[in-house]
Amino acid sequence: MYDRVVISVAFLHFEERGVELMEAFMYQFHPRTERAREIVNEELGEIHTVDASFKFPLDNPENIRLDPDLAGGSLMDVGCYAVSAARGFLGEPDRAFAHTRDSWDSGVDTNLAGVLSYDDGRVASVSSGFDGPDRDYYRVETDDGWLEAPNCFGPEHDQSVSLTYSVDGREVTETFDAVDHYQLQVQAFADAVESGASPPLGREETLGNMRAIDALARSAERGEPVDVAGSE
Repeated sequence: MYDRVVISVAFLHFEERGVELMEAFMYQFHPRTERAREIVNEELGEIHTVDASFKFPLDNPENIRLDPDLAGGSLMDVGCYAVSAARGFLGEPDRAFAHTRDSWDSGVDTNLAGVLSYDDGRVASVSSGFDGPDRDYYRVETDDGWLEAPNCFGPEHDQSVSLTYSVDGREVTETFDAVDHYQLQVQAFADAVESGASPPLGREETLGNMRAIDALARSAERGEPVDVAGSE
C-alpha cells in the first residue's frame, strides 16, 4: 500500500524541481461541497457524528482496482473520498478502527467499514466497497439538526445535485446547477500555478487524509483500534 511517507517524498521531489503538485479530489471543487461546509459551520450546531460512504459494484476480476501490487482496494480507490469528507467536517481524527472483506480473494479489501474517533467524543463512520449497489453520500448530525448530500462524490457534468438540511425542525433542500467539477478542479490548479499561489489542496491536506487511511488499513490488519498519529 502507498502511504504518507511515499506521498511526502513525492511532494519533496516535485518541490525540488519547482513544480506544483495537488491531489485530484474533484468533489472538493463542486459548489455544493463549499455550501455544505458553510451551512454546517454557520447554521447548524455542534457536530457529533458524520457518516460518509462511497461504493459501486465491480464485475471484472481483472479490474486494476483489485491488484495489490498497485495499491488496489476499495479504501484507496473510493474510501479515500469518504475519509476526506469526514475530515472536511470534523478535522483530523485521533483513532481509527476498521474491518475489511476480500470477497474476490484478490489480496485487497473489497469492502471496508471503519470508524474515525476524536478525543472530544465526536465520531465519523466511513465505508467503501466494490460489492452491492451504488452508494455515494455524506450525512452530518449536529446537536440541533442534520445535513445530507446524496451523490456527493461522482455527479456527472450535466447532472444537477442537491443537499438537504434540517435545523430546529425546519427542513430545507437546496439544488445546484450542473457543473463539471473536474474542469473546476483543473482551473483552480491552473489559476494557482499562474498566480504563484499554493494549490487549493496542499500537502498537509493530502498527508492528513493519508494518515487516516493508513490508520484504517493498519487497524484492519491488526484487528484493533490504532492511533492515527502513531499508526506506523
